[in-house]
Amino acid sequence: MRIQLLDSRKTSIIFFVFGLMLCSCIDDGLEGRKSSRAYSNYIKGLMYDRLNQTDQALQCYRKVQGSEKDVPALHFQMGFDYLRLKQFTKAVGEFEIVTRLTPKDDQARYILALIYAQLNEAKKAADQYEILLEKKLQERQSNIQLRLILSQLYFFEKDFSRVKDHCKKILEMAPLNESAFFMLAIVANEEGRFDDAIAGFKEILIRNPEFADAMNSLAYLYAEQNMELQDALVLADKAVASEPSNGSFVDTLGWVYFKLGDNEKAFEFLKMASRLLLDPVILDHLAQVYYKKGMTKEAKENWLRSLRMDPTKKEIREKLKKI
Repeated sequence: MRIQLLDSRKTSIIFFVFGLMLCSCIDDGLEGRKSSRAYSNYIKGLMYDRLNQTDQALQCYRKVQGSEKDVPALHFQMGFDYLRLKQFTKAVGEFEIVTRLTPKDDQARYILALIYAQLNEAKKAADQYEILLEKKLQERQSNIQLRLILSQLYFFEKDFSRVKDHCKKILEMAPLNESAFFMLAIVANEEGRFDDAIAGFKEILIRNPEFADAMNSLAYLYAEQNMELQDALVLADKAVASEPSNGSFVDTLGWVYFKLGDNEKAFEFLKMASRLLLDPVILDHLAQVYYKKGMTKEAKENWLRSLRMDPTKKEIREKLKKI
């Protein structure tokens, strides 16, 4: 099942979070050296940053780095600038230095976790969030938010036992938390406990009939299991109506039509989904419709595109062999 869980993988969120922190990051480590060349270059770097002249700012910071290596604010600024240039590996290096020099700096740790998520390194991101969670166990709202993020990261790592553990702890604090219920239903589906997954999605929709992700997930599960296809059609149609530009939702609707044998409707929505979201599963679905319509060349092209995006799909290799 394809789900949309983690918007923190988008660089823009990293910049937004950092923007809230930028004005508070000047460190006393250089403040006492106002007459030094290092401090002068540091101030120049800050001025270049204010003018969005990132390369020039980094040149100034590197000059400081030659004589002042253990100043957290310097590495914080350099990390931010590497982020602006989308040089994520270098940004990681700088923020790792900050967390080493100032272990209590939660801001740097949050940003480091976001970068790891951007790089699809879910385990490393989870390690940073676990540290933050340990610090904030007494803060109920932060506790819940951090556990939700951790459950998502562990889901991507397929560490389902940790997902369930965090979600159950969330529900102990907030028994009606829909996101935790949703994660538990998603895990049940991944573990092949389809009855539990169906019951979980239904329970969410009883509490909140407008929960679009639950509608989409239940519809997709029904389609995959070839059951309750008319109910699946109603759910998928409603999900798409709530988010018409959501490629995953549109794909589910097309896939339900395919399972119902309506190849023309399936083709219409799957073609639309492929334009909205470049995804190997959507391409596989579209290829299957092409194949059903006797358009073998187009089917092969889309299966090859899907396989290039996800080479682990053995079933697609088998389909190509049959062609």
